Amino acid sequence: MIGSRTYLLVGFLFFSVEYYSQDIHFSQFENAPLAINPGNAGMGKGYNRANLVYRSQYPSLGNVFSTQYASLDFPILNEAMRHKNGLLGVGISFFNDQAGDSKMGTLHAALTLSGIVTLNRQQRLSMGLQCGYMQKSFDVSNITWDNQFNGYQYDPTLPSGEMNFMEKTGFFDMSAGVAYKYFSTETNLYNIERTSFDGGIAFFHLTRGKQEFFQGQQDRLYGRLVVHATSLFTLENRPFGFRPSVLYQRQGTLSEAIVGGGINYYIKADTKYTGFVKQAYIGLDLRYRVNDSFITGIRFKFNDFEIRLSYDYTTSDLSSRINGVGGFEIGFRFTDTYGTLFNQGNKHVINSHGGNLSL
Repeated sequence: MIGSRTYLLVGFLFFSVEYYSQDIHFSQFENAPLAINPGNAGMGKGYNRANLVYRSQYPSLGNVFSTQYASLDFPILNEAMRHKNGLLGVGISFFNDQAGDSKMGTLHAALTLSGIVTLNRQQRLSMGLQCGYMQKSFDVSNITWDNQFNGYQYDPTLPSGEMNFMEKTGFFDMSAGVAYKYFSTETNLYNIERTSFDGGIAFFHLTRGKQEFFQGQQDRLYGRLVVHATSLFTLENRPFGFRPSVLYQRQGTLSEAIVGGGINYYIKADTKYTGFVKQAYIGLDLRYRVNDSFITGIRFKFNDFEIRLSYDYTTSDLSSRINGVGGFEIGFRFTDTYGTLFNQGNKHVINSHGGNLSL
């Protein structure tokens, strides 16, 4: 009989093929701003924003999913456009994903451009366009075929009988989105903004790129719809803030919904005008990915850096097979709130509270 490892390999391949119609996804979706909405380019707090995320999912099955994401975005041409109540945003992003023993992977690199309109001192609206290149691949040498069963056991030296494989396929990719941002001009007794909100809607893979792993057989990538929102509410006389959030994605017949929120305990706040003292807090998160998992997380913010750790506890039917083990993520964010990185000064400060708003 064929060994258990052979069945596991075949299972990995089948599971990976099913997954292939889906894009990457993160529990820390705010840490992947350009992967959920091109309109987010240049809409961070302050000047420059950089994000890194690493996700490992289902490690008890042999590290089936491993995903890395990186992005950088910032506003430009603020001086030239400041009297027109607008500016431009630019972003570059990259992600790499691998799944299973067949190492089925997705590699994506993109450039994003957004137009940002200042509605008033508290609101901004942006529209972004993202253009990139997507490559999908897998390693045929790690796949087990039924033709390699010799009647007694699996024999890797036997020919698979499979031909005309293309181990890589790539295509041009284009996406678009609209993002909205609101920030209060008021702060509480601890100099923390009272309220803020950002959200939007985006459509990915407008060009529906053609995937071709067998010569002459093409499969178009499904488009992906994303709706997202995150807000912050702080107490007037306590150093606490609440951060509810929601994400909904749909791609083909598959969908994902994440609801929940977090709480921040502020150790110190930004100095409102000088920026010599920078915000620091500790945050706890609890979210639910509908019909799939609970997501717990902890965040540490100090100066311009935020470190975030999260863990998915699986509650779906798969839980009994993996003992609830889901996905682990670690995220890093650098937010250049006051433009110190490139000595940008106060050219276009777009912080959350109005005291720093000079557009």
